[in-house]
Order: sequence, then C-alpha cells, then structure tokens
Amino acid sequence: MFSRLSRQKVLFRAGLKGIFAFTLFFVCCAGVAGALELTVSPTGSNNDQTIINNALEAVHDSGGGKVYLNAGTYKVDNTMIIWSNTILTGFQDAVILVSPSSSQWFTGSVGIISCKEPVKNVEISNFQINGNLGAFPASYANSSGHDKDCMRCIILHGDSGNYADNIIIKGMKLFDSFSDGAYIYYAKNVSVYNNFISNTQHEGVFWSVVLNGEMYNTDFRQVFISLN
Repeated sequence: MFSRLSRQKVLFRAGLKGIFAFTLFFVCCAGVAGALELTVSPTGSNNDQTIINNALEAVHDSGGGKVYLNAGTYKVDNTMIIWSNTILTGFQDAVILVSPSSSQWFTGSVGIISCKEPVKNVEISNFQINGNLGAFPASYANSSGHDKDCMRCIILHGDSGNYADNIIIKGMKLFDSFSDGAYIYYAKNVSVYNNFISNTQHEGVFWSVVLNGEMYNTDFRQVFISLN
C-alpha cells in the first residue's frame, strides 16, 4: 500500500518568502505538529484514489508531510482530498488517470484533486493528471444548469471569511479534461509555475478572488486563462 521513507526531508514553502524543512522525526515548526513522508504505488485497480487518500489522511492525521507517487498509472473513479500542510508530489511519469469505468463523479466543486477545508501550505507538484475525457460522453462535461463545470483537474479554495493560503502548483502536466486544469478561489499567496496544461476545455487556470498570486513558465496549449 504505502511505506515510510526513512530519514528524508519534507519541504514546505511557508509563504512565498521562505522554505522550512521538516523531518520524519516529527519536528515541530511553523505550526505543523509533525512531518511524515509516505510513498504509494499503483495497484492496477480502477480505484487507486483509495491508496492515495489513505496516505493523504495519514499525513493529515500526523500534522503534515509529504505523499510521493511512484511511477505508473493510477486509475481513479473518485476524487482525492488534499489537506493543509501537505505536499503531494511524484515521478514525472506518475499519471493519475480518470478510469473509463467512472460515473460522472467529477461535478461542480469535486475535482480530480479537491479539498474539504480552506487549505494552507499545500504543494502539488511533478506528476500528471489525465482527465481521459475521450472515454466519456460529451454530456459529462456539464452539470444541471452549468456548462463545462465538470472534471476539473485541481480545485483548491477557501471561503470569504477564511482564505486558502500558500498554494503551490508546479511541474505538473494537466490535460484532457472537460473543465479547468486548476481552479483556485478565495485564496492568497498562490504560485503556479513550470506546468504544461493542454486540452482543458474550460480554462487552463481559473483564479477567482485570489490575492498575491503569481504564474510563470507555464505552457498552455488549446486552453484559456481566467484571472478574476
């Protein structure tokens, strides 16, 4: 399932001006109670979100840390939930692929990667997300009363009274999704860079109510960018 990576460091970027190192030995720093590193590998099933979510939950329960995706294809038929004080990263040839046997679970605010809280200190980096839109009917792009709001690769957000803070998306390849590559709203201190985003059929990057955001060195192919 997943295993600890001994004596390696986890890096969190706490604000755009500083990087703090945490170790496996539960060093307390910058409000993180403990930093844990876990690695996962594909199982060959259609629900690899389970092993990824188990690792993300374990990191969350420990107070923060890193989940590393080994190389291979992770077929998923539901969302993955990332929590505060977490790095989700992996090999560049680690691919999260929406399983062709999926129902239309990726609607509205449920992305391929989502959150359930106003996330703080989150990094998503260095792997691929393939929405696999060609495997689904065109109607899966839409929910009731809304066009192209389904199958966002990444959704991270806060709310009007509690903004998400210190979000980094870097080195990602996001492609073949009915909606946005990355949708971020009610957030501050957001950094998106060194990504490749292709054939995301709403916006490649969609920011709404984002304060102190930066985006650079990102290659967009057949996509739009919306910054509100």
